[in-house]
Amino acid sequence: MSKKTKFVGMYSPIEMAAKAAKKIQRSQSRKLAYPMGYDAKFNTEKYYSSLPEFNEVYKDTIKEHDRVRVHAESDCFPYEILRSKAPNQQPQEWEYQKGLYEPTTNTEWSRALNRTKAIGNSQNYSIKWPNDEQREYFYGDYPGYHSIEAFFFDIVREKKINYPNQVAAVMPAYWPTVVRTDEDGNEYEAIDDTVQLEPVVKIWEEEYIVKFKRNEYCLIWREDEHSYYYQDGKEAKGAIFYYFDQNEIREIYQVGKLNDGTPIMEERTLIAHNMGFLPCWKLGGKAVIDDGEVLYHSHFSDAIPHLNQVVRMESNLMMSTYRLAFPIIIAVVDRCRNVSMEKGPCNGGKYADGTTCEACNGSGKNLNHSPTGIYEVAATIGAAGEENKLPMTPPIQFAAPDTAILDHLQRQIDNKRRQAFGIFFEPEQADAGTATGKQIEKEEFQMFLTQFSREFFQLMDMAIEAIGAMRYGAEFEKPEIKMPQNFNFRTYEDITGELGTAIEKSLPNTYVGELMKELGYTRFGTSDQATRMIDAQLKIDRLWNVTPLELRAMVGSTATVQEAILHTSFFTIVAQAQQDNEGFWELPTERQKEICLEIANQMALPFTAAAGGATNELSKTVGGLTGFIQVAQAVASGLYDLEAAVQFVSRTYGISEERARIELGTPQLPDDFQSL
Repeated sequence: MSKKTKFVGMYSPIEMAAKAAKKIQRSQSRKLAYPMGYDAKFNTEKYYSSLPEFNEVYKDTIKEHDRVRVHAESDCFPYEILRSKAPNQQPQEWEYQKGLYEPTTNTEWSRALNRTKAIGNSQNYSIKWPNDEQREYFYGDYPGYHSIEAFFFDIVREKKINYPNQVAAVMPAYWPTVVRTDEDGNEYEAIDDTVQLEPVVKIWEEEYIVKFKRNEYCLIWREDEHSYYYQDGKEAKGAIFYYFDQNEIREIYQVGKLNDGTPIMEERTLIAHNMGFLPCWKLGGKAVIDDGEVLYHSHFSDAIPHLNQVVRMESNLMMSTYRLAFPIIIAVVDRCRNVSMEKGPCNGGKYADGTTCEACNGSGKNLNHSPTGIYEVAATIGAAGEENKLPMTPPIQFAAPDTAILDHLQRQIDNKRRQAFGIFFEPEQADAGTATGKQIEKEEFQMFLTQFSREFFQLMDMAIEAIGAMRYGAEFEKPEIKMPQNFNFRTYEDITGELGTAIEKSLPNTYVGELMKELGYTRFGTSDQATRMIDAQLKIDRLWNVTPLELRAMVGSTATVQEAILHTSFFTIVAQAQQDNEGFWELPTERQKEICLEIANQMALPFTAAAGGATNELSKTVGGLTGFIQVAQAVASGLYDLEAAVQFVSRTYGISEERARIELGTPQLPDDFQSL
């Protein structure tokens, strides 16, 4: 058992746990727990006031959870939204209205949540593992969910959006134990350090997060309890905690209680991971500082006020529809004529002694108020011997709301639904009314996804590193995660079609170049080599958008032979440049261009002088150059046999077979471009 007294701020972990355990003993929050569904007896103010104040933002994190839960889950009644009845509304009607509630805003929330699945598109990110054996644990042997990626995209993604104050902690899926014997011969259970751990990411809800300091420590209140015994043998239950820091995971548990009620705590080290960093992180969202503590709001928090209004208005709409289907009955009824032998006659629902008449339940009328909404008008009592006078004719009438009001209310509800998640849905369903507005909303959504995906993949990256270090130690080889750079929802075919039109219409090179970049990132977004090659051609090859016919006309006048060869054999030349020059991609663009043109110049030698100094007239012509380029392209693409090409070039251009072989080479396109 560890007796370490590492202090965190003013208190050691044991002292922090003891203070938390004492607050738990005093708290009634679990007895007053948030109910599943509607409970007429539940009181939110009593519930929130009963929560233990573990830290400055603890209650705020619970409230933030409940604000989201109303719209994210289907079993949460919106107590804080439907907290007060309308003026002059009868208590029975108010209870009935609350009973009509259905969680319809879950639809909008779920749709917006589903839109964030775009960050899991395999075209947008990649994970390269250097060690296949270690990779197998994350994708085949990962406990509970088979795949770490699937767990993050299915579970962590939603949790991060909905409940950003929850904590993701890396810890073993189970603790391997072994029975050992101490010096006195007593057996005890200990952690078996000979068994390889199976670490996973566990999400802890806000209720259990006692203390959290980023990159330093985290104290978690466990759901179960620890049994201990008094001297008389009586069993008692105490709190248990997990304590995480940069080097250890400890278990702190209650073993007794002082006379003043202060819990007595003990601790033991479960694992000394010695990673040098805290394997716990808040899921994170929109951060605000509250009394020096960080409180996170959901990334969807801006939608909550609109959805709250939808809940209120739909509740009123349901009651109004109910009124339309079951209109108010206005009926004339007789006054109560009950006479009690002991208390005398009923007068307006009361006896002379002030007690309530049991016949009319205090209404003073013969017909009591019914749950279907009968509004009763008492008849006027006539003179002796006369009948009661009717205040209206006919004595039964009906009143219902105008349907135009209901239509207006429905339009308001639909508008609020659109406003809640305008940027998350398709442009025709978005909130903006103009084409410009819709484009802005589309760009806002792309910006949102880019920011959210960065946070998400950073969290995944840290979790994978912690899992690997906890399982493999110093032998872990961390994978390289390429995060999404943008979220363009146009398809490869869409951009290709627009690019073809732009070239056909002779649109400015700047426009065409941007389309080329967009096409490259859409098609090869997860390949550094491919996207880098496309960027390089736009910078190094000034003829990148020239057609073969235009190239034929330019060579010898506005373009050199070397530039033409660089253009038609770009990938082959760059591959050669990479091979001959270490760190080619880190060189300045101008130096990269010089190297590529030098290689192109070597390839152009057959066209400047024939073998042995003899001049070949064909090599001086534009057609001769273009023909050679087309032969080289055919060889590079595999359409023309190299040996046949060597014979053809040697015969046609008057150079030796050895020289022809050197100039044609055996070009190999990078793997990323085979599909092109």
